[in-house]
Amino acid sequence: LEWDHFRIAATTATIPVVQYVSTQQDGMEKDTQTHKTLLYRASLNTRIALEENNITLGYDYRENTPRTNMLMNIKDYSDPLRVRTGATKMTRSQQHTINAKYEMNYIFTVDEQICFNQHTPSYKVIYDKVTGQHISTPTTINGNWYSMTNLHYDFRMFKQNFSLTASYQHSHFVNYMQEYGSQESTKGTTRHNRLTAQLSHSISNKWIVASSSVRYGLARMSGVSYSTKPVNGDFRLNTYLTLFLPRNFECNCDATYSLRHGHELRELNKSRFVLNACFRYLFLKRQATVEVQWKDVFRQMRNIDVSNMDYTRTEMRTFGNTSMALATFKYRFNMFGAGK
Repeated sequence: LEWDHFRIAATTATIPVVQYVSTQQDGMEKDTQTHKTLLYRASLNTRIALEENNITLGYDYRENTPRTNMLMNIKDYSDPLRVRTGATKMTRSQQHTINAKYEMNYIFTVDEQICFNQHTPSYKVIYDKVTGQHISTPTTINGNWYSMTNLHYDFRMFKQNFSLTASYQHSHFVNYMQEYGSQESTKGTTRHNRLTAQLSHSISNKWIVASSSVRYGLARMSGVSYSTKPVNGDFRLNTYLTLFLPRNFECNCDATYSLRHGHELRELNKSRFVLNACFRYLFLKRQATVEVQWKDVFRQMRNIDVSNMDYTRTEMRTFGNTSMALATFKYRFNMFGAGK
């Protein structure tokens, strides 16, 4: 629906879903279940255009069914002390999302997104005092939500074009968590906050294309398992440069310098400088290309990911203690006259 400066768009959908679950456990009869349900989805967006200023408001609603493995009517005894069971009935999850965006003169933009979740699937652990087993049963939980705010601004300084981007994210995650030493899981809350700012600049002409960006972010996670974790930061500097030389020669390189601080693992706080270089020659009317690449010139490519779950800690480390040279030849056939 459009009228003058207003535009309203609404959509709705109904999705029939049939889940057929058939399980058979040793020593028991085959169990067959059929779950039939209707999922509803709807969205409403409103846009107001006033000369060079635009305002957009939106709402989105959707439902999802639980995972099939949660509906299996079996008991997993692969670990005698930690038994997993299924649930024959679970409430479908619901998600509500609200969006708002403001654009001014095509150079300044602010957008906000808030999402609320209901009946989020989770697992609850119950301790059986007779058998000494920890029984994990699927269930649903409420209270999960997150918000995200983005700001983008284009401006000129020193006769050059720059872009400034800032974002703030906050998530409120509620789940059943089993702390170390406890017998049963309890409802716990984890909050994650992250603030990021980035400044970008690019230039281009007949001989050169260059871009660079500087980004810095601060993050903090707090809650049941993260109450003593400090604030950690991430600094990153990216540069990309391409030179168009005479006689169809090209040279480009990209460099990234990153530095972290405040992480519990010392290796995460080390800086790294990754440089990639490429030299290219085009001939035969630019249809053939000879290219030589040198990846990770200073051999500093590495990545470390650390995750803390309910009662486990996982570390995944990737180190590239070597550099690589690669030479390629390419020829583009003009079989169907695409070059005309």
